[in-house]
Amino acid sequence: MGKVQDAATAGLFIVKDSSAISGLTEFLGFANAYKYDTNEIVEKSAPRYLARLGGSFVPNILKEVDAWSDPSIFKAEPGGLGHEYFLQQVPYARREIGPGPILNVLGEPVRVERYPYSRWVTQRSEDPAWNTLGQLASRGVFMPVPAITVKVNENGTRRELTREEKYTYQQAVGQGYRKFIEQNRERLLALPPAQASDFIDKNADRIRRNARTNLKNSF
Repeated sequence: MGKVQDAATAGLFIVKDSSAISGLTEFLGFANAYKYDTNEIVEKSAPRYLARLGGSFVPNILKEVDAWSDPSIFKAEPGGLGHEYFLQQVPYARREIGPGPILNVLGEPVRVERYPYSRWVTQRSEDPAWNTLGQLASRGVFMPVPAITVKVNENGTRRELTREEKYTYQQAVGQGYRKFIEQNRERLLALPPAQASDFIDKNADRIRRNARTNLKNSF
């Protein structure tokens, strides 16, 4: 118990951790690669490094408690003065980054479980869709990840999706994927891998096309 108490105390008062060291290494490497272009360093690398360095002074125990209550991952986008990179290091405030947490192929938040007991106890997912995807993956068959670089037509021209539109698109495609897997589970597992891949590709293309059409009509 004494060792546990010492470890907890060390984690509570630590002010420099791997995020700060990683940021410094990245900053120095970037600076060396662009040593003749200081504007590139200031605009891209410095804000991110300084934001992460500032966030590294937040006690790690607070970050852990925040992760217990919401293990989702929130991704910062480059640009500005590194505001979102700093929020990534701030418990609870990190959830305000962007339109929502990072999504997986089924349009659901990616969750990294870091509970105190995670080293000894893990829970097995009983989700039929994910179990089907796992069995397909063991045979080399995968669902295509929806690309967020997709463009939509608007007034006769093609434009990039906004951040909110990309998020809505990923959610819609993921929900379509889940419905398709649940409805065709037995057929997918019965087909040879090559035929299962073809069947998935044809239907996934239709799902993504429908999501783009609905997205265009909703924004």
